[in-house]
Amino acid sequence: MLQHVWTLGPRKVLIESDNVEAIRILQYRSPALPDHALVFSIKELTSRAWDLIFMHVPRSANRVADGLACLGRGASFDAWCFMDPPLEIVEALSTDLHSAT
Repeated sequence: MLQHVWTLGPRKVLIESDNVEAIRILQYRSPALPDHALVFSIKELTSRAWDLIFMHVPRSANRVADGLACLGRGASFDAWCFMDPPLEIVEALSTDLHSAT
């Protein structure tokens, strides 16, 4: 996903995750998985000339992301691009939008 974002061109990106340890690994604050190929590839992407902000967001505070993650469980490891929100997250999206105003 980061490679796709890099290709699109934005150079200031906020990355939210409910996984505190994943954020620590990507911010070089955790010794976990130092030689893992996926971590190495992600760290190469994060070292490029862009401003990445990593933020922990509890799962309960982001129902849309949690709903999307649930859709991806058991699916192939491909990137998905939605032109319209999947029906499974429409209610959560509506709730998030109304609580933001």
